[in-house]
Order: sequence, then C-alpha cells, then structure tokens
Amino acid sequence: MAVFALLCVGVAANATVSTYEFSFTAEDLMSYTTFAGPDGSTAADNGLFNGARARRDGVYKTGPLASRSFWTSQSGTFTTWTTSTTDKFLSFNLWGLDGLGANWGEDYKPTAWGTTTYPAGWTPTVTTYSGPPNFWGPPPAGYITEQIIGWDANTYADGLNFQDTNLASKTFTFQMSIDSANAFWGQNTNGAPNTLPTLTFWFGGWFDNPAWFTPNDTSYYMYEGNMVLTGTKVPEPATVLLLGFGLVGLAVLRRKFSN
Repeated sequence: MAVFALLCVGVAANATVSTYEFSFTAEDLMSYTTFAGPDGSTAADNGLFNGARARRDGVYKTGPLASRSFWTSQSGTFTTWTTSTTDKFLSFNLWGLDGLGANWGEDYKPTAWGTTTYPAGWTPTVTTYSGPPNFWGPPPAGYITEQIIGWDANTYADGLNFQDTNLASKTFTFQMSIDSANAFWGQNTNGAPNTLPTLTFWFGGWFDNPAWFTPNDTSYYMYEGNMVLTGTKVPEPATVLLLGFGLVGLAVLRRKFSN
C-alpha cells in the first residue's frame, strides 16, 4: 500500500507538464485542400485546419503570397503549380510560438521540444527564435521556449515533390512538452481543434530547383500550411519507475497472501 501511495504522489507532482509524441508523413505535408474561400480570408476563417496551403515567391523578398489553396482567385494557380512543378521541398520547420494562429489555427505554447525521428535522407534542426540568424524578431511576450524544430533534406535528391509515389512511407515524429495550465495563447482561431492531445500545427519551408540557394537563385518558394495531429502521451521516466516499483510491490503482496 505504501508503494501505491508513493506512486500516486509521484504522478500528482508532475501532473501539469506532459510530453506528447506526434507523427506525420511526407504525404501529410504535400497533400492539400482546395476551397473557394473569399479573397483576403485566412485558413482559420474558412475552418481549414488540415490541408490549407500557400506558396510565396522569393522568400527573402517582400512580395505577397503568390497563391493559396483556399482563395477563390488563387486555388487554381496553386493547383497548377503543384501538378506541374519539378522543384522539391527541401527544408521546413514547425512554428511553436505565437506565430499566426489567427491565420492558420495553431495556438499552443510548448515548454520544450524533445526527441525527433525522420526518414532516410533528412536531418533534424533546432533554431533559437531570438538567436542568429534571427528572421523573426524578438519572441512574443508569454512564450515559454525560444526553440523551433525542423528538418532539412541532406541532398536535393532527398527532397519532396507533390508527384512522388513514396510520400506515405516517409514518417517524421517529434515530442513536445506542454503545460496544461498554460498551454494556449488564447487567440481567436475560429474553432481550431486545439484540445490536448489534438493540436493544429503550422509548418513552413523552402521549395527550390537543383540550384538550391546558389548565388542569384530567384526560383525558390516558401511553402506553408497546417495539419491537425493527435499526440500520444509519453510516460515520464519517474512515473515509469514508480509504476515498476508498484507492480513489484503488488507481486510481493500477492506472494505473501498466497503463502
């Protein structure tokens, strides 16, 4: 009984911060939903939290997004691009800070990112929001971690294209810790399904041709979108250890009472 009580105390002491593991495939990244939403609307405005996509020409320029899968005037242009381009998706990250939740639906505040896995030909990355290179400016008030996780293709050949036939076999996983008492920014995301363990995630990264960021290369695009993922809770090491002690204690008691 003492072991069982210790187990309960150990679990309660760490009840607010939990770690979840999420997974998605390259097919999830490259699939999209076309929707005749009003020009000027956001993915969240249209209730699209999985499959809303956009393309931006020349990421390091200041031009507007070139096409969206969810605007009446741009969905056709977006589809034409996806069915004709031979360029590849080579690098992307997940947004874990204030971001654009009102646009895409993400609204979570991770306390830390954990273990990641990735398909052959890819490498995980971790970027510090406020560190160099600092593309985003200072982190917003209320953030918990400055880290942003992502993945890079090792070579151009390892990148992803919409027409690839093996996208479903390429799986990415990541772990994210989150404090249930301070999990969300509280933005108006128009009904995004952000209820743990289900969250809306934004992703964004680079498309390019074989030149792949060579000097004066102006052919690259930013490709971004959202996806709804449901995580699996990862047992805490201390909880697992205490559970083991508890099972041992129960076995001892059973043996005692059976004698």
